[in-house]
Parts: sequence; C-alpha cells; structure tokens
Amino acid sequence: MSASTTPHSNVQSSATGQSSEVNRRSSKRMAVRTSVTVEIRKGAMGLGANIAAQFLDISEGGVRVIVKADLPKQAEVEVSLTGHGIRKPIKRLATVCWSMKLESGEFAMGLNFDKRIAYQEMTNFARP
Repeated sequence: MSASTTPHSNVQSSATGQSSEVNRRSSKRMAVRTSVTVEIRKGAMGLGANIAAQFLDISEGGVRVIVKADLPKQAEVEVSLTGHGIRKPIKRLATVCWSMKLESGEFAMGLNFDKRIAYQEMTNFARP
C-alpha cells in the first residue's frame, strides 16, 4: 500500500519543527497532487516493507512525509513516486535529514534526494 495525500490533522504546521528557524532549503516545497503516491523502503536496495503513511510535499531536492517507523538521521531509504499520467515511477535514493515523533505514534520526516528531480518532472507531482 502506498501513502497518499489524504489530510492528517495538524501535520502541515507541526511536522516541520522549524517554524522559528531560517529557511535553508535550496528549492521551494510544493504541495502534491492527490493522485500522487509515495513508497519509502529502508536501505538503498529498496527491499522490505513500505513504511510511508502520508505524502506531505515535494521539492526538487526531497520530500516531507509521514512514516510508520522512525529512522535515524542520515539513514538511507529508497523513495518511489508514482501518479496518474506518470509513465514510469521515479525512484531516488534519499537520506533522512530530520525526524519528529507525532502524537499518533507515526513520524514526520524530511528526506533529501541523493540526485535532484528535474523541475519539469517535479511539477508533474505538484499541485498547480
């Protein structure tokens, strides 16, 4: 089962954990289309269970997601992005930048792609 973009209470604001910090991102975060799904698997091989619970946003450099299991900072994961009208899933290796436990027991997490997604490809996943 893949994570979808269904609403998750208080995640949009609380999942950043950076409200008073300076924005150091190299690219703008964009909300994702409802038809887009993400799969996240531990390790570079993409094996094991999908731990994604919800897809929050995307940028050329990474994604912000809700996952079912905590991972340590700098852990490697495989991210697979699919959606309506996307011919072939986009797969990227990513590293955990930050993680925050939520009241639900799940974890909000920022993942940084090892190889950036081209802006044109990213706009296929983002809301207009």
